[in-house]
Amino acid sequence: MNRVDRNHTFTDLLGDNLNNVVVLGDDRDPQRFHAHAKLEFWGEDWIGIHEPGVTGTPTLHEGVVTLDGPAGKTEWFHGRRYSRVHPQNYQSALHWVKTFRERPAQDGYTFELENWQPYHWFHQQPFPHPRREVRDGVPWLVQMEADGTPCERPEAIDGSVAVYHKSKRDNWTARGGKNYRTGKVLHIPRPLAVDAVGKTAWLRLDVKTGRYTATAPAAFWEAAVYPVRINDTFGYWCSGASSKARSADQMSGYPFACPAAGTAQSMVLSASLANDWKGILVQQSDETIIANGVTNAATCPASQGWVTATFGTPPTLAAIEYYLCLLFDGTTYYYHDDGEANAELYDSSNSFASPEDPADATYTTNRLLSIYVNYTPSGGGLSIPVARRHYRNQRVA
Repeated sequence: MNRVDRNHTFTDLLGDNLNNVVVLGDDRDPQRFHAHAKLEFWGEDWIGIHEPGVTGTPTLHEGVVTLDGPAGKTEWFHGRRYSRVHPQNYQSALHWVKTFRERPAQDGYTFELENWQPYHWFHQQPFPHPRREVRDGVPWLVQMEADGTPCERPEAIDGSVAVYHKSKRDNWTARGGKNYRTGKVLHIPRPLAVDAVGKTAWLRLDVKTGRYTATAPAAFWEAAVYPVRINDTFGYWCSGASSKARSADQMSGYPFACPAAGTAQSMVLSASLANDWKGILVQQSDETIIANGVTNAATCPASQGWVTATFGTPPTLAAIEYYLCLLFDGTTYYYHDDGEANAELYDSSNSFASPEDPADATYTTNRLLSIYVNYTPSGGGLSIPVARRHYRNQRVA
C-alpha cells in the first residue's frame, strides 16, 4: 500500500494501463478498519471483497498492512512479491495473506463479494491427467490433448478462478472509450497453505452467489505444525493463464458480438514462441471470412506477450456476430482461460499462406482466447460494448 487516507483506509495506486486502484478498509465506516478491499478497474468498474467480523487497528510498514489477533494475522500488500506458485506476467496484484495459529473453523475462510454480478467467475477446470514439471522452481502441469499438442499452466492455475466483465471487451479508445482488451479484470490462483515445517496443501476455491470460499483438506489441518500461512492473490491479469499449442495451419477462434457498425484496424493476441500469426474475422452465421478480413502477418514474442496484427485495408463490420480467429505458420502457444462451453472454433486443416473459410470447423472446447480487436464504431457517440454471445451455445448464469 502506498498511501494512507485515514487511520482506517489505505489506497494503492497501481498505475498500470487499466487505471487499477485498490482501497483497503471500508470507507463507509469512519471509525474502524475492516478487512475489506475495493478493487477498481478501468476507472469505472469495481469488485468488493469483505471478510466479515475482522476489524481492529492495523499497522503499515514498508507497504504491508497488518492486522494481528490472538488466532492469527492478516497482511495485505501488492506486487510480484510471491511468485513461487504463480509467476504469470500480470501488471500487479493484491495479496491477502492469512496466518493461522490454530485450525480455523470449516478448515478455511469465506469472503463476501460486493458488486460481483456484472462479472463471469470462471472456474479453471483441473487437467484430467497432467504431467508435472518444475521450471525454475515453479511447478507446472502439462496435459497432452487428442490433437497431439500440449496445453500448459502453472500448477496454481488448476482449480483457479478467472474473472471477466460480462459486457465490456475490445479496444474502444478510438471513440474516447477504454481498452478493455479481453474484458478480463482478475485472476485468482489457487492459494497454497504452508505450515511451520514446510508441509503444503492446495486450497479449493468456490465462488457462488457472492461468496468466495477457500478450504484446505482436513488431513492437512490435523497434521499441520502451526502457524500456517496462506497467500491468497487477486491478480490484475489481462491475458489468459493457460497456454495451448497450435500447429501451423490450424485455425482457432472466439466469438465476438460486434455492438455497432464500424471498422476494424487490427487484432491483438497473447502468444509466444516467435512464429508468425495472422488474425482473421469470420462471420458466424455462414462461417465465411469477411471482405478484407485477414490481417498482415506479425511475429509473436519469444515469451508470453501481446502482439498486434494490422489489416491492410480496414474491414467493415456490421452489428452482428463474428469469430476472432488466429492462424500460425509454425507451432505456437496462444493463451486462454476456461470460459463458455463449446465456444472455441477449431479448424484442423486451414492455410496460413492463404486462409480459407472454416467450413469444417468444430466447436468443442471451452477456451476463452486472449484475443481482441481494435475497433472504431461509425457515426454517433460512444456506446459501451454489449455482452458477447455465442449463437451455438448461449451461456446461462
